[in-house]
Amino acid sequence: MARRPDESHLKEASIPDLYLILYNCLQTVGWIAILFNTCLYLAMYQGDWKSFPGVYESTATSLNFFQTLAVLEVVHIMLGFVKSNAFLTFMQILSRIIIIWLILVPVPVTSVGPLLHIIAWSITEIIRYFYYAWSRAESPPYALLWLRYTTFIVLYPIGVLGEIISIFSALPTIKEHSLTSLQMPNILNWSFDSYTFLVLILIGYIPGFPQLYMHMIKQRRKYLSPEKVKTQ
Repeated sequence: MARRPDESHLKEASIPDLYLILYNCLQTVGWIAILFNTCLYLAMYQGDWKSFPGVYESTATSLNFFQTLAVLEVVHIMLGFVKSNAFLTFMQILSRIIIIWLILVPVPVTSVGPLLHIIAWSITEIIRYFYYAWSRAESPPYALLWLRYTTFIVLYPIGVLGEIISIFSALPTIKEHSLTSLQMPNILNWSFDSYTFLVLILIGYIPGFPQLYMHMIKQRRKYLSPEKVKTQ
């Protein structure tokens, strides 16, 4: 059974704990706003239900900010504030950063892709950040623990599918206009072909998705095991 919060426990919280509670609460509110704006867009949308040209624009500022802010989570691990796999955390965050800054920002993607991954990201992050904020103060209730380690079973594949669709939808425009590419000569004496890079990212989903998905399955077994639940 989950313990009830008590003032003595909260007073013993360290500065990193208080910081992480604030950070996770901020992210929870931010992703609630993102999901709300997306749902509001859907409620008002009257176009073709095979494409959603304005879904990203409806929540772009919040999405760009809060997803980019997640880079701090790698810093949290490096500082020892959080015990987690820094590489897996970095890869999960990097894939989303790439989707936002190399796909959604420069290319007006008109497909179902952004809708799928924005909704999947939002629900996942609301649950995840709320769980982390609560767990820094007290043991979270079993219902929240179950949601944290169960909803990914459906939401993660939906999110990945949306990301892949978004990349595929943007590739022709990126190739035609050389968007987000860096041509030689330049002051850095270095070139970058975003089209080739994104094709490699697509290929990377083949080994990457199963690895990350199985990692989360193992985490689910660990945290929802009968022995673990009894100690909550």
